[in-house]
Amino acid sequence: MAGLAQLATAIRAVRHNRRGIAATEFALIAPVMLTLLLGVYDVGNAIQERLQLEQAVRAGAQYALSWPDQTSGISAAISAALPPSWTSPTVTVSAPACWCWSSGGGATSTPCSATCAEGSTKRSYVTLTATNNATPFLFSAIAGNSATYVVRFQ
Repeated sequence: MAGLAQLATAIRAVRHNRRGIAATEFALIAPVMLTLLLGVYDVGNAIQERLQLEQAVRAGAQYALSWPDQTSGISAAISAALPPSWTSPTVTVSAPACWCWSSGGGATSTPCSATCAEGSTKRSYVTLTATNNATPFLFSAIAGNSATYVVRFQ
């Protein structure tokens, strides 16, 4: 009987002991907090990367307004505006596409060297795209970030 009384006393002592509760709570909450922290970091980096891509594509668009036929120069302007720390950004510049717009609202694709019919206006377009494949900590859905800009000129 003495052993049973000592066991009951030991169980009561453990039940009323509060030491270690903070460590247990931290062990339960820490993974959740770490996941949230890394998620916020990934989303913030994705937003910053997208803004930098958009800014670089706009720099290429400004170059394209002056020299629309120089796709290599446009591509170089975009690449120069990207952060040098990025290892593998992809820059794509389409060849100029030309359209003849009639006063009735119809559009006809035409070679850029051709002239449009009477009453039509020739418009040209260049599509600029920049992509960066970053590797986020948690969300693989944010890995491919890109920005596209279409420059129209007459």
